[in-house]
Amino acid sequence: MSCNFKIGRNLATELNKLFLEVIIGNGFDKDALKLLKKKKNLRLIDATNYSIKEKLKLISSNEELLVQTEDLKKFSNKDFKIVSKRKPTSKQMKNLIFAFNICRYVKSNAIVIATNETTVGIGSGQPSRLDSCQIAIDKMEKFMKTKNDKIYKNKR
Repeated sequence: MSCNFKIGRNLATELNKLFLEVIIGNGFDKDALKLLKKKKNLRLIDATNYSIKEKLKLISSNEELLVQTEDLKKFSNKDFKIVSKRKPTSKQMKNLIFAFNICRYVKSNAIVIATNETTVGIGSGQPSRLDSCQIAIDKMEKFMKTKNDKIYKNKR
């Protein structure tokens, strides 16, 4: 539940009668806070100082509205922390960064396979990431077969 004003004692009393997991308000008075904090697993968010710095993107579908900021971050080496014993090569790191930067433009459960900073397989939009992964692998294998066939024909 959210509102664009300060939540007072009277409203807090009424909200306590409902099943709520989160309440967002532009501040809470002392009595409201005291009442609402008694409720187990209720998160209170004070949005008094919240401001949006990015432009909002609105998407409407089936009488629903999604409001989100656009993902404009471009990844670089400093965004990754290698925690495995085996460190990626410089070439692998460049492909990883390239794939991450392409991934933002692919729909849900996105899988991007890249080599030489080029996409060779993309899978997305499946309920299962494994299915998206299989689609990306199939596309890669088809792409690589076509590319190898062209190279073979040109060598003849």
